[in-house]
Amino acid sequence: MRAKSINSKIQTIVDQLIADGYEKIPYEYYYYKTLPAGAIPTQIEFFHQVVGQSDGSMTLTEEDTNMEKQSDFAYPFLAQNISHIILPSRSLEAIVQEIDTAGQDYNIKKAIVNDIYKLYNSGVVKLNVQSKELFKVSPLMRIPSGVGVSGDLSISSSKSDSSKIYVGGLLMNGEAGRNNKFPIEIMFAPNTKFTFTLQFPKGTITTYNDLRIGFILEGILFRKS
Repeated sequence: MRAKSINSKIQTIVDQLIADGYEKIPYEYYYYKTLPAGAIPTQIEFFHQVVGQSDGSMTLTEEDTNMEKQSDFAYPFLAQNISHIILPSRSLEAIVQEIDTAGQDYNIKKAIVNDIYKLYNSGVVKLNVQSKELFKVSPLMRIPSGVGVSGDLSISSSKSDSSKIYVGGLLMNGEAGRNNKFPIEIMFAPNTKFTFTLQFPKGTITTYNDLRIGFILEGILFRKS
């Protein structure tokens, strides 16, 4: 977390919150959802529901979000980073096992990687606060995931070589790290409505499989104990 703001107005707000007895807590708000295989909606909304409510056909749990209010934060929150995650849905486990057993290398790209590439190469991520646009980035790949996958430095084009990374995925050598993010600086006051959307203005994207996608807003939460 960045201790000081480069924006003098935001820093003044932070100083006043501390003077008023608020504690600074490193915190992140997250929101994950499953996109069913097939045509992906041209606009997908995040952070707009809370635990126990429905988002599409899914009832949200704390695995999906930690939002306490709809499109709003309960306490002052200084957002400092945005990151995202795209993963295969857990329902694909049996399919991946079957492909692995059959050794059908080409199907791995079709089963998982191609879907992710489609999304990374598309989309516009927008954050509006009280209808004012404060953040817009395209394509989705511009926002790093902030995570990595450990693997051998050697690269193999054959899946039979189990000691090496199979080329076909977005892999980063080394231990997983949360240091690769898109920096922002937005102060959210309580009772300030916002919208966070992923849009596909060029039209419908079709995926082969269910995907789990999420966004994370990381920063400092100001809360009175």
